[in-house]
Amino acid sequence: MWTEGYQPLSNTETGAIAFNDFYSTEYDDNWSDVITTPPNGYQAAVFDNGYVYYEQLSGQQMECLQLWVNPTTNDHMTLASPGLKWAEQNGYVQTENCLAYVLTSPPTSTGDSKQVKVVDAQAKKLRDAATSYSEELLQSILAP
Repeated sequence: MWTEGYQPLSNTETGAIAFNDFYSTEYDDNWSDVITTPPNGYQAAVFDNGYVYYEQLSGQQMECLQLWVNPTTNDHMTLASPGLKWAEQNGYVQTENCLAYVLTSPPTSTGDSKQVKVVDAQAKKLRDAATSYSEELLQSILAP
């Protein structure tokens, strides 16, 4: 699970709302959204997916998160600009124009700089763990 942008640390930040994740065992699919009720065939995921901004913040560069789905595989993607081209080229169709917003760079106010460093450190740990897990999974699949 990866969100293309910087997320608020908590729901106490101005405009922050929960960014929920749902999982379908039938489709082996994660669906990230701001909705609170699981879609049909999905259940709430066992992990916290953090927060996003309900609306654009004044003075901040932000991207709109969009919901895309591959109708053949029922695979959902919630993404911003970096992944749009890939989604279009791989059979995904847009189902929601703008669910919420994420920052495109760390917040500009000096009061947030300490929190951004914490988020960056946490994000690096998560990326490293995800990379390690992905490599192990690929090796287990490709092993003779």
